[in-house]
Amino acid sequence: MVWLVASLALALQLFRIWDTYTSLQQKFHRDIKTALDRAVEHYYLEYGTRTISIRTDFFEKLNEIDEGIPIPKEPSNSKVQRQGNELEKEDFTQNNLAVVKVSNDTVNMLLLKGFLENEMDYYGLKGVYSISHSLRGIELNKIATGNISAQGYNITSDTREIPLNHRIELTYHPDFSYIFVQGGIEILLSMVFLLLFIFALWKLYSTAKRQRDLVTLKNDFVNNLSHEFKTPISAAKVAIEAAQNFNPENNIEKNKKYLATAGNYLDQVSDMINRLLEAASFESESNVLEKIKVDLVKLVEGILKESPFDHHSNRIEFFSNISSVNIQADQFHLKRSLVNVLDNALKYGGQKIIIRLETDQNEVSLSISDNGPGIAKEQIPKIFEQFYRIPGENLHLIKGHGIGLFFAKKVIEAHNGSIELNLKNGWTNFIIKIPKVS
Repeated sequence: MVWLVASLALALQLFRIWDTYTSLQQKFHRDIKTALDRAVEHYYLEYGTRTISIRTDFFEKLNEIDEGIPIPKEPSNSKVQRQGNELEKEDFTQNNLAVVKVSNDTVNMLLLKGFLENEMDYYGLKGVYSISHSLRGIELNKIATGNISAQGYNITSDTREIPLNHRIELTYHPDFSYIFVQGGIEILLSMVFLLLFIFALWKLYSTAKRQRDLVTLKNDFVNNLSHEFKTPISAAKVAIEAAQNFNPENNIEKNKKYLATAGNYLDQVSDMINRLLEAASFESESNVLEKIKVDLVKLVEGILKESPFDHHSNRIEFFSNISSVNIQADQFHLKRSLVNVLDNALKYGGQKIIIRLETDQNEVSLSISDNGPGIAKEQIPKIFEQFYRIPGENLHLIKGHGIGLFFAKKVIEAHNGSIELNLKNGWTNFIIKIPKVS
């Protein structure tokens, strides 16, 4: 329901932005059409016609000459002369003249362009355009302010000042600066609101996904931990019951064997609890490391002589380019971190585990590589997350809590070091780097 409402709100906001933009674009088209009509009208009123004056009795006199009808005259020659002079003067007065306006067939495109630019300035319009003048479909003249593509808009002036069969056409591209000047604040605010809304949706989705992943990890961890606690506790209980019920002769050696078995299983439970507490202490950063000078070569060699790694000596090889190298470290926690990484290689690796220790001027590099099946590349960024285990595997067949590598990363980073995982040539490689000391 939440996502439906969010989708509708997002669609509404997008529609609002589009509606505002299209309204401003339509206003732009209307304004430029008005500017063209006004420019054409002003041009034709001032320059589009020429004026011719003729005598009003010009055609009547032509008719009298053609018909041979004499013009009536006064009997007296003096009157004829006087009346003739008066007629001559009267013929050139305004009352005896007819003013005839004749339209020009050509248009001065520079003058028309000037009128158009004045109108465009008035409306705040800019952009590239061209004006053409045609007569009966034949283009007579054209002027352009730049390159006009085929996608330009075409409008024709329909002012009544244009002579019959003449056509003034304007081709232009939309002026986006005009659109944003007219409605820039509204569009900008809408875009900002839209981006904030999208960001809020993304945060909501990521938070919900994170919570869902945490719930899944928690459930997997609890189920796996319950199984791992239940197994040794049940085995310890069986050993104790055996000492109580299956030793009627009260054989002390047999009781010691039963109790030792129970103690081993309880040690496993204690070890798991200690790991959880250590991980929790490093997560809360409440743990204080007690750093001393530690020989890393001897530390690794000592780990390999302990259980369970001593039982897999045929699978593990250790190479070092130096016999001794010192680092400043909390030996207990660093040892547990290296044990976690090696234990991970034993559980998930193949038949070969190679450990290499190399040094340079400033740091020690310890690589732990195995030729096991590896992991998918998309899982690599998550491998060091707390409680994370690779999905799809049978979590009950391979023991683990999803905290070993998390704990190792926390401890190594607390030593100003780093740990990373890479896949190369069929090998899974954990690379640990720690600063060395003299």
